Order: sequence, then C-alpha cells, then structure tokens
Amino acid sequence: MVDKSEKRETVMTGLKREWLRQAVVSKFFLLCILRIIQNYQQGGRLLLGLRDADTGSTHRDFSLDQSVEYIHKCFERYKRLAGIESFHGKAAEVGPGDSCGVALLLLEYGCSRVDLVDRFRSRYNAQQQAMINQRLMELHPSLNLRCKDKSYTEESFIGIERHIGRKNAAEVFFKENGPYDLIVSMSVIQHLYDPGIAIRRMAEQLKTGGKMVHRIDLRDQGFFSRYFEEMKFLEVPDWVYPHMTRFTGRSNRWRVSQFLDVCNASGLSSQMFVTRVAGGGELPQPVQWEDIPIPERERALAYVRLRRPLFATSLRSLSDEDLAITGIEVVSTKPLL
Repeated sequence: MVDKSEKRETVMTGLKREWLRQAVVSKFFLLCILRIIQNYQQGGRLLLGLRDADTGSTHRDFSLDQSVEYIHKCFERYKRLAGIESFHGKAAEVGPGDSCGVALLLLEYGCSRVDLVDRFRSRYNAQQQAMINQRLMELHPSLNLRCKDKSYTEESFIGIERHIGRKNAAEVFFKENGPYDLIVSMSVIQHLYDPGIAIRRMAEQLKTGGKMVHRIDLRDQGFFSRYFEEMKFLEVPDWVYPHMTRFTGRSNRWRVSQFLDVCNASGLSSQMFVTRVAGGGELPQPVQWEDIPIPERERALAYVRLRRPLFATSLRSLSDEDLAITGIEVVSTKPLL
C-alpha cells in the first residue's frame, strides 16, 4: 500500500512536470512573438534606408592573424570545391560580410573583377579592415598593382565593387547583372528569403563552364537553438515563419533536397557533400552521406524521428535523411553546350 507521503510526492512531481511543460510552451510562444516584432522592426529600418546589420561581421572579434587565416581558409575551400588552382574572368561573392579579403585573393589568383553582393552592409571597423588588406598585400605582393592609394580601404582596389541594398539582394541582383565565370558564398544561402529564385538567376548568369560554390549551414544560427534544441525552429508553423524572417535574413528552412532540385532544374551539374548532421558537430571532413560512419548516421536519423511529429507541415513530408543533414557544400557547373 502506498502511504500518503508517497502519493503527495507523486502528485507534486506530476505538477512540476506539467508546470515545466507549460513554461517551455509559453517561452516558445513568447519567443515567436519577439522574433516577429524584430522582423518588422528591421523591415522599418530598411524602408528608412538603414542597411547596416550585425550579421556577417565575422572579423569583429578576430585578431589580425585570425582574420588573415580565416580569409585564406575560405579561399582554399573554394579552390578545393571548384577543383582548380587558379581562376579567371568575372566573379561574384554573395554575402561577403565585413571583409573584401576573399575578393582580393580571387583577384590575386586570376579573376579580373569581383562583385560583392549583399542586401545588408555588415557593420565593420574601417581601421581593422585596412590592416587586414595591408597584411594580405604583404603576403601577396602582386596585389600592389591593384591598389590605387595607401589607405588600403576596399575602395582602394581596382576590380572590386560592392553592391548593397534591397535591389542588390541575390534574388534581385542576378536578374540583370552578369555573366560570371564564378559565383561563391560562405554560409549565406541559408539566409536568403527566396533561395530558389536566387539560385535560378545565378545559374542564368553563369557562363558555360562556369562554377558555383556554396557552403550552406542548414541550422538556425541561434534563432531558437539559443534557448531550445537545435531543430526547434522547424516547429514554427509555415504561415508564421515568414513573419519572423522576411526582413532579417534569418534561416529560410530550406533543406538539402530543395537546393539540389533547384540546381538540377536550372540545368546545373551538381555535387553535394555533407559537413554536419543533426544532433552532432561538424564532420572531420565533408563527405557523401553514404560515407558517414553508420553509427553517426543512425544517431542523426533517430534525432530527427523523435522530433518529426512536431515539425511544420511542409517539413514532415521530407525524408529522415533530408532532415538529418544540417550542413552541406554544393559545387555546381554549367555544362558545355
């Protein structure tokens, strides 16, 4: 027989669990409201012509050496994915953030011109960026031929042009600008409001034989995962989510199959490599899904299956594998005619 104290403890435990559940639900609801408010506040800023944003300020907390190392790392990744040692012709970097460092290396390794394309202007420290550019010139002396003065600002370099504002969002910019031999981005495509339109227009502006290289982070970058588990943002109803992201550049929730489908439909020949899976960290190196160790794949799939019933309607129809992949690299080539 259960005594009264045990009954009381059981009841109290049940009440605590229910209170905790209600608190989590309430916090999720309040966070959704907050994200909607922030989205429309940013929309108002854009209408007023205020284009600065904290997103993309990669180098803000870096030392000079860290910044230079990061720039070289990004550039080497583009070279590896493109499968070439040198570049040529005209290139576009989508979402360059607060630095033109990658663009400088593209010029150093053969590009004649690089367009920096972004809806927002990432906040930046002008003095810091000048020091980064100067260091890159010391490491790559031929860049001196590109430099018009000793201020070492982005504007000092021949062959680099930055395009900022709503008309220069990727979905719009590539409608009229091109053609390009190379289009690259680093953890940017997931922030586009309509990546389908953007990728189709990039493909249209890609020269025959040209390449697109994109590294895409399919997580939410702390949008909800700062307070909940990493897939919580996939639970927001489809009709609500655009009201949180339309003006802020937050994750568009596109998954792997959608990116590959639009690349294929655009006539591109594409390869995809997995960089991260659900419930785990970044993989030691990008690989095909089939090459991920079976235990790690199964953990990611189990993580998805447990949460799938709570996902937004449009996401529940996707395969477990599609949802389990949370980071990719995609390299696409426009086939020769």
